[in-house]
Amino acid sequence: SVCLAASAVSHRELGLSVENAVCFKHECVSRPFRLLTSVGSLPPRRGIRSPMVVSELVPEGNVALGGFEVIGVLGEFQHGSVLHTVHLASSSYCAVKVFSLDAVKEEREVRRRVLNEKQHLERMRLHQSPFVVSLVSATSDERSLYLGLTYVGGGDLFMRQMGPNDTLKRVPEQHCVIGAAMIVLGLEHLHAHDIIYRNLKLENVLVGLNGYFVLGDLSIAKSQRTSEARHGTLCGTPEYMAPEVLLGMPYGQAVDYWSLGVLMYELICGVNPFAPPTGGADMADTVEKIVLNVLVNKVSFPEHVSGVARGCINALLATSPHVRLGGSSLARHQQSVQSHVFFGTISWEALARKQVITRPGPS
Repeated sequence: SVCLAASAVSHRELGLSVENAVCFKHECVSRPFRLLTSVGSLPPRRGIRSPMVVSELVPEGNVALGGFEVIGVLGEFQHGSVLHTVHLASSSYCAVKVFSLDAVKEEREVRRRVLNEKQHLERMRLHQSPFVVSLVSATSDERSLYLGLTYVGGGDLFMRQMGPNDTLKRVPEQHCVIGAAMIVLGLEHLHAHDIIYRNLKLENVLVGLNGYFVLGDLSIAKSQRTSEARHGTLCGTPEYMAPEVLLGMPYGQAVDYWSLGVLMYELICGVNPFAPPTGGADMADTVEKIVLNVLVNKVSFPEHVSGVARGCINALLATSPHVRLGGSSLARHQQSVQSHVFFGTISWEALARKQVITRPGPS
């Protein structure tokens, strides 16, 4: 994913104005499309991950590190690693994000994202939800900064759904209903605390050993209380970006429900609704096609998808955020998503209390 917030990309810098940039019509797509595809590099998500670094920050063996006992490595990213640890003070498992202190000090964008993530994780520690990660502990030493997070033991939904030849496995609709409902509860919790997630995708949905989903990676979340909350920051992963994000417009919580529609389509259909076939296309061409597909927004469904599922996904993928399912005021949009007929079998109170039987996560 990519976030250009540090360079403050707005609709004005993109050559767009509130008046002329956003007529959501096919004939108005070409100009913002040309402008947006020239802004930096927007890597597509499919088949491309963050650069993998064999971090010198990861010690060998079970050693104490910043108040944590390291068990193993869960993953790596550009400026550090994610470790499986035991938090020594509480004797509980934690996932620890280890950042290079030099990178945090010297690179403005890294520092901004780390501080942003820490702020939202701390907020989630004060207002905990079983459907969103929160901060356990934060510390540092002479080389590294450590963020200890809620440990979710089943990996991410992307890896769980990955089938042969880099294809996604389809999920039966009845399983998608409960999974999407858990994500809705996570999004509602963030929105209730004035946080736009902006990073919903299969890779960031963590699966617990009990089968419950948890939203992870709050690094590009944004508080709606800030003056930046409704400017046009180009932020996220192209396949999941709502039209108003790609057009550099002010946006709000409705962008998260667009991403939910994309994710539900992927689970039920096994493909992304906007990503073109990957055979032989270079990165720039792929991103251009993704952006154009999102702005044109003509989603087709395989025959096996029910009318109810199509109706819910189409409502979430409404081009205008004002008519999008979940796109109205906070009190109304929570009710409207939960009350959609697609979720008619869900007992929301029981699910919020984790009293619903789910498919178990991997052992």
